[in-house]
Amino acid sequence: MSIMPVIQQSKEYPPTDISCWKYFIRNTAQFGDYTIFSHMGQDHSRSEFIADTEALAAFFHRELGLKEQNVFTIFMPTNAESLITFMALNKMGIIVNFVHPLLPPESVEEILDFTDSKGIMMLDMFAPKYAPMLKKVGLPVVLCSPKEYAMPDKTACTIDEEALRSLSTGGLTVYQYPQILKRYAGQHVNSIPEGRGYIAVYMNGGGTTGKSHTIKLSNYALNSVIYGLGAVNIPVQKIGYDTELCAMPFFHAFGLCAGGLNALNKGARSIFLPKFDAD
Repeated sequence: MSIMPVIQQSKEYPPTDISCWKYFIRNTAQFGDYTIFSHMGQDHSRSEFIADTEALAAFFHRELGLKEQNVFTIFMPTNAESLITFMALNKMGIIVNFVHPLLPPESVEEILDFTDSKGIMMLDMFAPKYAPMLKKVGLPVVLCSPKEYAMPDKTACTIDEEALRSLSTGGLTVYQYPQILKRYAGQHVNSIPEGRGYIAVYMNGGGTTGKSHTIKLSNYALNSVIYGLGAVNIPVQKIGYDTELCAMPFFHAFGLCAGGLNALNKGARSIFLPKFDAD
């Protein structure tokens, strides 16, 4: 859908000890509805972004039974699904464990075990390679397709058959992102109360020894970076029209803050690049 841009310069509120989800809602409520991101020619609105976040939050709460400060792993490149899923989990106080999508299976298994993750989200194209590891750890798997938000009806997108076959044995519970949005459309779950000081994300860095080190970052830390960036970034003059390319990975704190969350909070139209291509 195409929405006329709002001619208004964005201004973020000073950060407080609230979730990144509530901070985003507070900062962007002043703009009404607008194009929040585009993917392969398809525009997607703020209201749609919120609706998809709510649907996913309902899924995580009602179907997976996730609770405050549980951990869920996102194992994907830079895309809209990662950011929407982050917001859905963050809304409920669940820690998001971002993992580099090109790590070998044994490293991913180690991180899943160390963080006590309750599930994992990944692109369908990765599933065959990681299927033996996923069957070993036995966690619920949410599969996404690169085509979902490129389609006029994202809920009609189909997950790759080879990916589904690779996970079909071994007792794994597999969910499909488009079907989740369709099944939980219009549902709502409560947000975490303010003032909890919760950890929002785990970032897994290589460190100086080459072995993964898990860094904990709070909601307040992330919101503070977003607010600080507001003073040095080029301001948005036309909400939902001025565009930023998000090419940095969300599994790095700077990519998540300066790329994804910063663009969201100031009302820019985002374009997510899973793989950087200068052309």
